[in-house]
Amino acid sequence: MRWLFVFVLSVMAVFMTVCAIALGEFVGFPLLTLIATIIYILILVAGQH
Repeated sequence: MRWLFVFVLSVMAVFMTVCAIALGEFVGFPLLTLIATIIYILILVAGQH
């Protein structure tokens, strides 16, 4: 069940990253980048346990 959780987080992280890159030219506030970073950290934590 953990692999499904990690998979969903990975998809979300990639989606957030793509959105951040796409909107980076128009939006200066790095909210999506911050969210993506938090999700990547969650993936690392979930992967270690």
